[in-house]
Amino acid sequence: MTATTATPLEALAQKIVRQQGELEALRREYETRQASLTDLNRQKEALQTQLRQVETDIQAATQGSPADQAPAPQLTRQPKPGARKIKRKKPKTIPSPSKPFRENSLPALLLDIIGKASGPLTVNQLAAEVVRRKYPTTSNNLPAIIETRAGDLVRKGLLRRASGQPGFVTATAGAKASKGKTTSAPNVSTKNGTLPTKAASAEKTDGQQQPLRIIITNLLAKSRRPMMARELAEQVLANGYQTKSKNFIDVVYVALGQMDNIANVAGKGYVLKKG
Repeated sequence: MTATTATPLEALAQKIVRQQGELEALRREYETRQASLTDLNRQKEALQTQLRQVETDIQAATQGSPADQAPAPQLTRQPKPGARKIKRKKPKTIPSPSKPFRENSLPALLLDIIGKASGPLTVNQLAAEVVRRKYPTTSNNLPAIIETRAGDLVRKGLLRRASGQPGFVTATAGAKASKGKTTSAPNVSTKNGTLPTKAASAEKTDGQQQPLRIIITNLLAKSRRPMMARELAEQVLANGYQTKSKNFIDVVYVALGQMDNIANVAGKGYVLKKG
């Protein structure tokens, strides 16, 4: 009687253990899918915000001058019979100046940054300074947008590409440099991605922290799974990385967009490329 009763109880206990294991596996799968869904929603919102910002920048960059006012009609006198008709030249109309850029637009910000710099600035340096100034953008490839906007400013005659070195300068600064005055590109601090002021001294090489891209590469090399950008930002700061950015994840996104040795696994995060 006792042996017969123990056998069903033991089988029932084993069944309960198996069901608990299956339940735990389902719970882990649910949490994983929830994390993926949250990240996808964030990426969707970021892309929508980026699209709205790009449309705003395009509209600001393509705003033309208001339509010229049509000249008032002139009264013509009927010529007398037999008299020669005298052709009158139409008065030349002077086009009105184009509207200035909006104060908070990306082209205006680039003009302000380059105008205050002591030398040519590259696209990556401009991207770092734009992030430092907290320009509202969630783009995963901010340097590409800046390259496009800077190219538009060059075509408008407001900027020039530096002669003999990479980077952009203002149109007037470029004219002075072409006459024989050359300036070297300012260095961007690897501590916080900010541009040094003219009075700032050179940073010491002793005790300097590693570049952000090196730290990210080391973290991904040690990880056995893909890592999200937010997780990378948290671990970078946990390793003692010094930064003054109040939204450090944007700095990490800019760095990830510039790294050729990593790949983005959709819905899972970033990994190192093999080979």
